[in-house]
Amino acid sequence: MIETKVIKEKYSDEPRIYKHDTEILTQQAKLVLDFIEKWGMVAAIDAGEDSAGRQKIGLMPEDEVVTRAINMAEIAWARLDDMGLIHKLPGIVEMEAEVAEIDDE
Repeated sequence: MIETKVIKEKYSDEPRIYKHDTEILTQQAKLVLDFIEKWGMVAAIDAGEDSAGRQKIGLMPEDEVVTRAINMAEIAWARLDDMGLIHKLPGIVEMEAEVAEIDDE
């Protein structure tokens, strides 16, 4: 998840967008996604046989590759979350409250 907030910086009149990721991946989770990137996208389909009876293969159509990638990512993300490999981070409001507590000390 990503949270955003418009902020005004101390030395500028221009508003800025502050982006905060509320989830991060562990190294193990990143490795899983690397495997998907490297091997999951090379998908072949049966393209019949040539005149000598040898099997032919073809590349999966692009739209099917995209669908496959989306499905693989959804399954991988859910499994990683179930295994506790996705760490939840505090949101902007929670972080601001913690900073306020620190400033009050």
